[in-house]
Amino acid sequence: MSPPPDVVRLEFCSAFDMLDFVQVVGDHLCRRLGFDEDSMHWVSVAIRECVINAIKHGNQNDQRKMVHVEFI
Repeated sequence: MSPPPDVVRLEFCSAFDMLDFVQVVGDHLCRRLGFDEDSMHWVSVAIRECVINAIKHGNQNDQRKMVHVEFI
């Protein structure tokens, strides 16, 4: 099932290497929405913390498990 056109869905293995990819997508979306630099920074911090927690605590660093991120 594909997401509605105003939703960006990412699905990837539990690897910390993916943090930069998620940040690039988040930054791009923030720019498109007109966020200022300060807001972009804090959104980026929140996204990174969520992904780190999902990998480290939710999936116990098991790269076979997936992480799902949705920007709505």
